[in-house]
Amino acid sequence: MKEKILLCGCHKIKINGNVYSRLDKGRKLIKKWRLLKNVLSKSTRYYQVSLHYKTENIHRLLAINFIQNSNNYPWVRHLNDIRTDNRIKNLAWGNKKMNGEDKVKNGHSIKGEKHPCSKLNEKKVKYILKNINNYSLNKLANKFNVSKKLILLIKQRKKWKHIK
Repeated sequence: MKEKILLCGCHKIKINGNVYSRLDKGRKLIKKWRLLKNVLSKSTRYYQVSLHYKTENIHRLLAINFIQNSNNYPWVRHLNDIRTDNRIKNLAWGNKKMNGEDKVKNGHSIKGEKHPCSKLNEKKVKYILKNINNYSLNKLANKFNVSKKLILLIKQRKKWKHIK
């Protein structure tokens, strides 16, 4: 099985995501590798491990050590959007835009009135688009109890752009 020793020299990661340490509980270097416990973070829902008093995401460690990043992308993407699926074939380097495109492709992007925080629906947005030149942004914002900024973003087709 493929494995790489991390830069510190006292930890290694296997291609299946298992992380091992050569440090004992007293932080002394020993010969035998011991398996470290992966913990599923409640806040981020990623598998994590603690290395040198710092929490590291397993998918990032895998990508850094096993996936070439020739374009210098900052993000590690889960191609199927399942945060706990750390198989190498499911991980890829990318940027925020590419990650968002993955969400849309995999059907995990919530748009419009389906979003739990939405104050508008399609009917209201169509009304706004139809009357954007007849009323001020403030008047429309007050009518629908939303911000003037949201009305402007709808007008510029940056929000609710899927509505014709």
